[in-house]
Amino acid sequence: MSIVFKAPARFAADEIRKLRPEFDLLAASGDDVVFDLARTEEIDGSGVGALVFTFKRLAANGSRLTIRNISGQPLELLNATDLLRTLGREPADGMFRSTIRKLGLLPPRQVAASPAVPMASGERPARQDIERAKGAA
Repeated sequence: MSIVFKAPARFAADEIRKLRPEFDLLAASGDDVVFDLARTEEIDGSGVGALVFTFKRLAANGSRLTIRNISGQPLELLNATDLLRTLGREPADGMFRSTIRKLGLLPPRQVAASPAVPMASGERPARQDIERAKGAA
């Protein structure tokens, strides 16, 4: 099972301080973690540090961290530091596979054969997304 963490638009020091307890929970979860950077337009050293912190703690527990939907400045920074290769990135077709899987157009045996693309039913949102949904209800 994977936990999906949706990173904020500005994944920088001010946001990282607020999210530190969340990173502790993610790292201790025992599940693989997917950092979805679709909304992230900017990342700084604190954001990179949070990714590395979580990656190291997950690896120590036998879990994986995967980056999803990265582009722009975050992509440039993580490529320039060679961290994207180290941390792990979902294949570029991951969003496509996820979409066609949700539409029921991808046979289950093909999905199961691809460990980089978690099953939709096996994913769960990070705690912050659950709390936001409860607050909106």
